[in-house]
Amino acid sequence: MKSVKKRFYGLGIVLAVLVVLVFSGTSAFAGVITWEKTFGGSDWDEASSIVQTKDGGYIVVGYTESKGAGGSDAWVIKLDKNGNLRGEK
Repeated sequence: MKSVKKRFYGLGIVLAVLVVLVFSGTSAFAGVITWEKTFGGSDWDEASSIVQTKDGGYIVVGYTESKGAGGSDAWVIKLDKNGNLRGEK
């Protein structure tokens, strides 16, 4: 099962970011992808929630098996409006 997880690392984060782009902003309704990023490591990482911030960026919350103390750890990342990583915990 571990090999299957490695093939899909970061997939949850990408899907969550793309969903936000599809449902926010006028250019997204026209089918234009503004940006696309992948975050994660060599193990299973998944976003469970994403929220746009007042500055136009995003907060993504989920869990990671690639970082932290081992096993599944909570993971929060802050992205700017261009999808660049600004911080993570």
